[in-house]
Amino acid sequence: MRYRGKESLVQLAGLLAAKGVSTAIVSPGSRNAPVIAALNRQEGIKCLSIVDERSAAFFALGIAQQTRKPVVISCTSGTAALNYAPAIAEAYYQQIPLIVLTADRPPEWIDQGDGQTIRQQDLYANYIRKSVQLPSEPWSENSLHYNARLINEAIDAATFPVCGPVHINIPLNEPLYEESEKPQVKFPVMELIKTCPQISKETFLELANIWNHAGSKLVITGSYSPKPELNSLLNQLAEDETVAVFTETISNLSGKYFFPHIDRLIDGLEHESQDNFTPDLLITLGGNIVSRKVKAWLQKHKSGAHWHIATGDFHMNTFRNLTQTIPMDAAEFFSYFIENINPANGNYRQLWLDRQAAKTMKHNAYIRQCKWSDLKAFRIILEHIPGGTMIQAGNSTPVRYLQLFDFPANTTCFGNRGVSGIDGCMSTAAGAAWANPALTVLITGDVAFMYDSNALWNPNLTPNLRIIVMNNGGGNIFRIIDGPDTMPELERFIETPHIPQIQHLANVFGLDYYVATDESELQACLPVFLDKSMMKPAIFEVKTSNKTSAAVLREYFKYLRS
Repeated sequence: MRYRGKESLVQLAGLLAAKGVSTAIVSPGSRNAPVIAALNRQEGIKCLSIVDERSAAFFALGIAQQTRKPVVISCTSGTAALNYAPAIAEAYYQQIPLIVLTADRPPEWIDQGDGQTIRQQDLYANYIRKSVQLPSEPWSENSLHYNARLINEAIDAATFPVCGPVHINIPLNEPLYEESEKPQVKFPVMELIKTCPQISKETFLELANIWNHAGSKLVITGSYSPKPELNSLLNQLAEDETVAVFTETISNLSGKYFFPHIDRLIDGLEHESQDNFTPDLLITLGGNIVSRKVKAWLQKHKSGAHWHIATGDFHMNTFRNLTQTIPMDAAEFFSYFIENINPANGNYRQLWLDRQAAKTMKHNAYIRQCKWSDLKAFRIILEHIPGGTMIQAGNSTPVRYLQLFDFPANTTCFGNRGVSGIDGCMSTAAGAAWANPALTVLITGDVAFMYDSNALWNPNLTPNLRIIVMNNGGGNIFRIIDGPDTMPELERFIETPHIPQIQHLANVFGLDYYVATDESELQACLPVFLDKSMMKPAIFEVKTSNKTSAAVLREYFKYLRS
């Protein structure tokens, strides 16, 4: 076989494969053609082609979200590299490993009027774990060793000490398409021995002393991929009567004494006595927390102390009361910590259980009688989703509606909650479905669907992908949150009402299409739509009224407080 790859690119592809990278998402271009060739011809690496760089990067993010392994994305020079930025930022804040390969002009041609040329070195500096630029012509043995060291360092930085995106910028000289035999290039693998942060026994005892003297402890979990060990440890903690464990939809944690519906549980709490509910000790785990209500409550009514436990390198002071940051894996921390704490008697857990029982009764009563709306539709959808499904939560209203309901057994839920943008939800779900054979159901809004519609322009869509579009004719989140709904500019400039042609898009890209305009149609079509034996992906458009949906949700919370 004849190769178009240059020595440095053969070395790059070899090191990626040697370090366990097996998937690359490539977008077409001239400058990165040698990069594509090197990746595609490297044994152990599977290349997938996606034209739109923004969608390609989010697709890769979805794969890495499921596999927890680095995925390569490769593009040509110029603005193509800028299109990666939204997904890179999301990966950075979610701690998802991506390896970004951007082809570039040689340094001497930057700012010299050459086509498709921008300043690409350190392009993603504010949200990247490591950024390197390879030598443009590493012909000598010394320069190839330098090239190999940079590549080794970048690949390792994608998974240690914290997972996240890394950037390898690759200046390439012309001719780009020169044919040659495959160069015999060494690619020395420099193994990184990964160590774990350690806490001294004295520190554990100090923390245990704080715990043992706290009469009430509240644990709030942010986003997590499923973690059975952590789930088991938190269930042990929750046996303590002085402990309440709040989980979110995207926490992927469950237990007998867990409280999974934070918004409906604490709504109205600001109008009640705080003496019993405000914890002596607050412990937060994992990624960002969705619930605005719990943030507002604990920012106003501060706990006695706040520990944040998560891998990372900055203080997460979400509630403006952080006292300790513990940069460890939460499961590792609690496996040692539990040995040093004493179970206690108290009524803190029961206080929340009583409140949960009352709120659940009101929730069920309201949902049974409410009008056709987003709220009603979400209840019906979740009742029909089979166990073992992976749900991908679209941003804005979908992820918030999902927080209000129970999930079927063995269901997982993911969402782009690192930066919480709408720009790549569908592409991420498509990547997740490619990587995970489980039935994958994305529930997204109409604006987010249209924004990321190029996700459908993808030859790699899999039959297990289902897309539910909640079409209320615009950005309904702005009728729900306080502020925008009172502005005269709401409809034209903020909610941006439109008439999306969702069926036309489904037809263009060859997806099956379903639609429901009321409860009976949704009930009738969902079993067929969710049938795992379907041989191609499908879209289900659920049409509701923007004004009715917003009014129903406001009345829902008003009813919970009554």
